Amino acid sequence: SIWFAQDKAGALSRWMDSLSGAKLPTIQLDIKQKHFQRLKFKRDQTIRDGSFMITHPDDFVPLQIRHEGRSIDAKARLKGDFVDHIQGNKWSYRIKLRGDFTIDGVRTFSLHAPKCRNHLSEWLFHKTMAKEGLIALRYQFKELLINGESFGVYAFEEHFGKRLLENNRRREGPI
Repeated sequence: SIWFAQDKAGALSRWMDSLSGAKLPTIQLDIKQKHFQRLKFKRDQTIRDGSFMITHPDDFVPLQIRHEGRSIDAKARLKGDFVDHIQGNKWSYRIKLRGDFTIDGVRTFSLHAPKCRNHLSEWLFHKTMAKEGLIALRYQFKELLINGESFGVYAFEEHFGKRLLENNRRREGPI
């Protein structure tokens, strides 16, 4: 029924609530206005210039993340090659935590609208990979708040790196 719902994010949120009996965990990004404007400029430029986003290391902006009672210094940039990641107000982000902090064991991750990865299909794919003993990303759903405003359900997806291999009980090497 989630697949056919008009409000897929709302349906997904209600489904997740029904499974656990609790609200989704939240992750809050606190971004200064001038840094948010840099992200918005990059988004607007991408939409105006074409269908691909070209990213650079200097696209990252500083922010604070509040998660499970902690405040963590981090940096973020827009993420995704195609404009589906930045259409409307549900933009996709690549986040890198500073220092030795992790969120759910992850230091670098993406936050994106579930629709960008075919809703529940990506989550199911990673669960199947893990069940089969293959390398699987940590992938879960969280409610995203930016400067106190809720943007609804977002997918939290681990990025490739050493921690991914360690979590999958593999030795460090090319992925």
